[in-house]
Amino acid sequence: MRSQARKQRGVAAVEFGLLAVILITIAFGATEFGRAFYQYNTVLKAARAAAREFTLPNPALTAAARKDRAQCLAAYGHYCVSGGTNVAVLEGLTKEMVVLDDPPLSCAFDSHPCAYVCATISGFKFVSYVPWIVPDITFASISACMRQLSQ
Repeated sequence: MRSQARKQRGVAAVEFGLLAVILITIAFGATEFGRAFYQYNTVLKAARAAAREFTLPNPALTAAARKDRAQCLAAYGHYCVSGGTNVAVLEGLTKEMVVLDDPPLSCAFDSHPCAYVCATISGFKFVSYVPWIVPDITFASISACMRQLSQ
């Protein structure tokens, strides 16, 4: 009985060591995919915020100023501060990635004309903390379109 117990000594530690590598790899993979999903969702919400901001009529601002405000809102989470420091909502997200356009889509409901505005964020790259488990991911273009309010 004792000789068999001596042969079994340390078996649990070896089994745990073998399984720990697999379990840690799975844990890191799950957390990195969670981070990627969170960043994708944040970029999507930034595109929606930019489209929403650009659809609001503001006669006091030119179209270029409205576009700049919407781009700043998407990239920094607030309107740009001139001379101040603008910190991006996500590392790697820049104002230049946000493209706003008025596609030639139109509609008419009850003889009220309307137009659409689209905000597209292109080229955002998710940078993984553990690239040997989850590689860096460049997201496809993320767009949000909203109906423009009439002035």
